[in-house]
Amino acid sequence: MEKVVILLLLLIPSSALAFTEELRQIENQIEALGTPVKWATSHSLCMEGLYGAYVPLDDVVFICQGNHDRGDYAELLGTLKHEGWHVVQIKCNNSRAALRDDQIRPHLKPRDRRSLHGYHPKQTRSEAEARVVEQLPTEGWLNGVRAYCAHRLSR
Repeated sequence: MEKVVILLLLLIPSSALAFTEELRQIENQIEALGTPVKWATSHSLCMEGLYGAYVPLDDVVFICQGNHDRGDYAELLGTLKHEGWHVVQIKCNNSRAALRDDQIRPHLKPRDRRSLHGYHPKQTRSEAEARVVEQLPTEGWLNGVRAYCAHRLSR
């Protein structure tokens, strides 16, 4: 059995292995905060167009795989970072954004600026921050989680 697994690993392109490990690192960091990550191809929450969600009442992150463009791993990775950052905001920063407006605004993409108009004013800053933080390289994202959640991760 072990030889079969090794053979299969040799057939997978190294970029796929690295990507899988990258997703796993982010997922593990979110779950280290006590929040499970559920990968859903279909779920009542995963209505058309929704890539993912953090549901604070249930303390769970859903990633709606079926709604992502097939093969768009950057989009999937960004969604996991985005929803994971909402966990950080709520659990590690008293439900607030960590960055100042002047740190968020310059990095918002035009489409994100437009979509923020659909959020409640009290949620706009946290949502904007999550959209900026999802753009960070994974190591930067992981370091941010460690910095804001050190008190929760050391338990």
